Amino acid sequence: MSAGVLLVRVTNNSGAKAPRNSKLRTALRAAAALARRAPPAGSRHLVDVSWVSDAEMRRLNRRHTGRTGTTDVLSFEDGSPDPELRAARLGDVICNLELAASRAQELGDCAEAEAVLYAVHGLLHLVGFTDETPTARRRMRRAEVSALAEAGLRVKGEEWEQASRSPTRRRRRVGATVGNTSCNPSR
Repeated sequence: MSAGVLLVRVTNNSGAKAPRNSKLRTALRAAAALARRAPPAGSRHLVDVSWVSDAEMRRLNRRHTGRTGTTDVLSFEDGSPDPELRAARLGDVICNLELAASRAQELGDCAEAEAVLYAVHGLLHLVGFTDETPTARRRMRRAEVSALAEAGLRVKGEEWEQASRSPTRRRRRVGATVGNTSCNPSR
């Protein structure tokens, strides 16, 4: 997607503190540049990112996937035009902000980096990445690491690599670096 422009519209319906829009936009634009399906040069695309509560995510997960329980992120492709912004909608990325905070605390990591990771993961699905096979999952993890790094967020190397070989991404560690300070209070 590097030939086109990615517009990011953010809505916080969670009631919790959301990641800084500058970090989010930088990471999403970096992720979009890695698109598996390249859009035409000079095109404009829009992604809507919504931060929701755990209760809302449970409701959406049941309604759209038929699964009970919560999840970290849902993404929905769109493709319709947005006449106001003169852009094609890539789709919606809905992220569970409460779960991001909870998992970050559980791992001793940064809630902002965890939440941005969810948004990047959802956007990568919209631009052609999958995580259905171990190879595809590793490719997606590398793209996530790259996009987070562009935003000054980082994941821990060895633990991340171990998780990328695992069938689930729940065991990895995420942290953020802002200037010379770390978003990881435990380190």
